[in-house]
Amino acid sequence: MGPLVSRGPRPLGPLSFIVHTTFGPTTITLSVRRFKRVFISIGNSIDIAYGCGLKFAAVDAAFSKHSMYRDGCMHLLTTRDGNNKVLILAVAVCETESGDTYDWFAQQCIDAGIGRYLNKDAIIFSDRQKGLRNFHEAFAALVGRCFQHIIKNCRKAIQGSGETFEDKTAWLVQKAKTGPDYRKALADLRAQSGRAADYFEAIEAPDEVFQYLLNVKAAPTHGHKTSNIVECANGVFVPARYYTPYRMLNKILKWQGEQFFEREKELEKWLEKGHFLTKYAYDKFRIQVEIAKRTNYEVTPAGNRIFYVQDQSRPDAEQYEVNLDKPQCCDYLKEHQQPCRHLVCVFVKQDMLGPNLRRARQTLEQYWPKCFHAAKVKALYADRGVRLPQIYLGKFTGTDDERILPPVQRPARAGRPKKKRYRYKPKTVRDVERTRPDVFNPEYAAAIRYC
Repeated sequence: MGPLVSRGPRPLGPLSFIVHTTFGPTTITLSVRRFKRVFISIGNSIDIAYGCGLKFAAVDAAFSKHSMYRDGCMHLLTTRDGNNKVLILAVAVCETESGDTYDWFAQQCIDAGIGRYLNKDAIIFSDRQKGLRNFHEAFAALVGRCFQHIIKNCRKAIQGSGETFEDKTAWLVQKAKTGPDYRKALADLRAQSGRAADYFEAIEAPDEVFQYLLNVKAAPTHGHKTSNIVECANGVFVPARYYTPYRMLNKILKWQGEQFFEREKELEKWLEKGHFLTKYAYDKFRIQVEIAKRTNYEVTPAGNRIFYVQDQSRPDAEQYEVNLDKPQCCDYLKEHQQPCRHLVCVFVKQDMLGPNLRRARQTLEQYWPKCFHAAKVKALYADRGVRLPQIYLGKFTGTDDERILPPVQRPARAGRPKKKRYRYKPKTVRDVERTRPDVFNPEYAAAIRYC
């Protein structure tokens, strides 16, 4: 198992943390160090991402839920592998969420080697928090903004105006593939709310928001419009956020190690079924095949391995040029980095997915990126794990120079504690079986025979 990528003068068990401390009041003779920040990056996650990552990442922060460490904030950077599974690249605990903490977090990520993965061919999604600009500027990757957060901000901006709009109408504005489609969707939104349409039209940096402009830059968004790959991880780690920083990091690393083990087993079973692509790529391709099957596409060869594909059931259908030597077709190819329905038609007409296994495998190897090859992804997960830190539970026995005191926290707000809303939920037999799996008396098995 590879070690965690980390540095610092304070080794803790089989790994090292980057621990930043701050000196206490200068009025006392002895300098007292207090906990300030801690950073961890997972070396094996970075290696897997570099080998089979989707070049799509997201960054976000979430506040600590610890009863005493209330001001702390967990910073998280995640991506996905070729099977669309979440990889934790780096996590840090800082005293707050600000431009300074994001600047520090970005520098630690660069020093850990994440910059080689998040290069100019990648994209990093986030919300529109001002401090995140500092994080994005540290990487050469493209910038994407979470559209879900933008919709919420728009609703706040038009609140009290008497106007409203439907979410699906706003999403059509973001999902528009071309400029004319975008203007048509914006006109439909304006029919519902003129203020909302003005808000979206005047949005800062539109090339970071709308899909038709992201397609111009060939951003590999893979169908994502939000920073959900980090938001979902924040949701998974809610129980861990109730712990102190070291214990919280321990639980996050434990989760990632368990995922490594489960993913390797899943890929092994998937390969035994004879699949070449990962399940994620296989499902995406099946959708394109079904669309091509149900559309009256005509494929016209033009020589030099160039083909033209057009839907004959629509008189105004667009004609797409497919170049097999340099796959360029519709926006689906740019967005998902996988063959589209038009390439499927050419593959079928040219017998490139058959009639024998050897010819089909040649096509799969040539037109699908290696990150979608199941055997390659499985090989990257093989013999990899995540080492957990050893958390010392006993009394501190070191010298005063080695002591790190807890961070200074704001006092808790005075007043009545927040009410815990009670929601009645009927108890079921499954609840009992789950809470008491080791208690079972066979004598009671016949008690409900005649009930």
